[in-house]
Amino acid sequence: HIDRDHLPAIAMKQATELTHLPFDGHNTIIIGDTPLDIQCARAVGAVAVAVATGRYSATTLNQYKPDILLHNLADTVTVLQTLMAYDVT
Repeated sequence: HIDRDHLPAIAMKQATELTHLPFDGHNTIIIGDTPLDIQCARAVGAVAVAVATGRYSATTLNQYKPDILLHNLADTVTVLQTLMAYDVT
């Protein structure tokens, strides 16, 4: 979709159709490396995870108040533990 804020709703609908499990903002995590990714997570009430691996620094991304801020995804175990520990309720 041309408007990034519409993408999570489209993805959640498709995930629900494929898995027959309900997906909505309360059980969805959006991971991205731009302020627009944080914004699109907020548009559907999803958890916003910002990763400072793109052109935006951790300092800049933090100004947009993501729920989780990661410097990179190199340590897979730590990343997964962080995501699994986040209370989405």
